[in-house]
Amino acid sequence: MTKIQNKWIFFNDQASLAKLNRLLSIHENLMPHQLAAATGCNLDEAMQVLMYLFYLRLARLYLLVYHISHSEPVLKRSIFDGFPELPIICPSCELEIIKEDELEYDFLFSLLDKIEFI
Repeated sequence: MTKIQNKWIFFNDQASLAKLNRLLSIHENLMPHQLAAATGCNLDEAMQVLMYLFYLRLARLYLLVYHISHSEPVLKRSIFDGFPELPIICPSCELEIIKEDELEYDFLFSLLDKIEFI
């Protein structure tokens, strides 16, 4: 278990900090919108927390790539690999994707340890 001093003003009360810690205790993978919805912070604040965990090397960061025709990601890439080079073949529908506007992106953070903010 890694304990981190809470420096986030948006988690300055016990109730919101408890929501954050509960979420971190039950999930190995988190997306910014999940953290925001579960704790009441906004997306920017959620991204700050998750990027901080990435900075501390307590999380891996992945880019999820969605073909606009599908609700599930068609690719999961390390952030260090960047965006996929086009064209690509969608593994779900086998269509060739040639334009950037056929893709959408999201972030996935994979936690490498149990984490508690104190």
